[in-house]
Amino acid sequence: MKTNSPYSFLKKSFLIFSLFITSIKCFSQTTDYLCIIDNITLVNPTTISFEIRIENTGTNPLSLIAIQAGINFNYAALVNGGTITGTSVPANSITWNIDPVSKQIRMYALFGSGIPIPVSPGISLGTFHLINTVPFSSSIPILNWSFLPTSITTTNTIVLCSVNGDPLSSNITNTANHTVAGNAVPTLSEWGLIIFAFLLLTTSIYFIVNKKYSFLNKV
Repeated sequence: MKTNSPYSFLKKSFLIFSLFITSIKCFSQTTDYLCIIDNITLVNPTTISFEIRIENTGTNPLSLIAIQAGINFNYAALVNGGTITGTSVPANSITWNIDPVSKQIRMYALFGSGIPIPVSPGISLGTFHLINTVPFSSSIPILNWSFLPTSITTTNTIVLCSVNGDPLSSNITNTANHTVAGNAVPTLSEWGLIIFAFLLLTTSIYFIVNKKYSFLNKV
């Protein structure tokens, strides 16, 4: 009967242990990210600005190879009888436009061998301006990521990355990892109401205080 030598037993034990350690290491490493529409701002009556950022929230190194995005926004509520177009400030590698039919913001970009994605606060993919031919309405700008299948007039959102230095890109898109940080700052009309309310309050306080001191002086 064939018997296993102590050396053979140790060799097999070491192999099993090595596989076990490798599996733990692979399991503990995660590929995750966060892509954010941020800093939505009414720059002036005819310009709305927003930024797109991406950050690595996992343990695997990530390099962004390509991104395409569909961003829906409340065009009809904002347009106020004008026409809204888009531009990048400053110009960057992302090609984008507002589809004339769907009114969706459609973006595309290729980054060659990839750009490393750091942890929070990540990197900015660009600042973008929505420009209207007339002042925007008083409605709040509402932007949302789209993940519906791409059509002739719409684009779905996809993130392609190199993971752990892999020369082949991987589709790591996760709808839960795309967020919008604050939809949005007050518009000029709302700021007007805020300022009016503040002036009304300060004027009321002024008259109340003056009336009180006038009464005391009479006494």
